Amino acid sequence: MCVADASVSPMVVDQMSGKTPGKILAILRDDAHTTIPEMASAIGVTERTIERKISELQSQGMLERAGPAKAGHWKVAESNK
Repeated sequence: MCVADASVSPMVVDQMSGKTPGKILAILRDDAHTTIPEMASAIGVTERTIERKISELQSQGMLERAGPAKAGHWKVAESNK
């Protein structure tokens, strides 16, 4: 696993075992303002992979975007916290 981005805390990286969607949720629980490039760097996948997985999480009701595109934040569904 590549952890090149210091914006993702070491505690979250330790929790990121498993598949990419779980890793995304762990990162966003820690910091809802984390960007797609930051997540991609922390997990070690492409930005497009993060975009695809976020879309899947949104369609499953596990994740939603609140606020405007650039200044908004992510909300993880209560059942996934």
